Amino acid sequence: MSWNSLINCYGLHRQTEESISMFQEMLQRTDEVKPDGVTFIGLLNACGHGGFVDEGRHYYEMMINEFGIEPQIEHYGCLIDLLCRAGRIEEAMQVVEGMRIPPDEVVCCAFLNGCKIHRRVDLGVHAVK
Repeated sequence: MSWNSLINCYGLHRQTEESISMFQEMLQRTDEVKPDGVTFIGLLNACGHGGFVDEGRHYYEMMINEFGIEPQIEHYGCLIDLLCRAGRIEEAMQVVEGMRIPPDEVVCCAFLNGCKIHRRVDLGVHAVK
């Protein structure tokens, strides 16, 4: 089984700490494998579903700054979902506004759903405009 599969499976089953542990173990074996974009999608999803918001932000920055991975639409979607789940709607809005690629329906739905859940209709209306 691959590292990415383990990280993703733990995350899907809300075992965020195990997902992070697998990622850290993967990093210790840098001579064998390196994380890629898929690795970070699994890790960001795990952090989002487990409520590990600051850790998710950290891994997002690590992906860009340490591994030189350019965020794709999936990474943005995971990050926005992570922030919205935690009620950090303004921060999610800043991410949407700073995206280097146009948001897709997944990103828009994650953001608007966060606005609905946290009763930030004002930001949802602003985003739609």
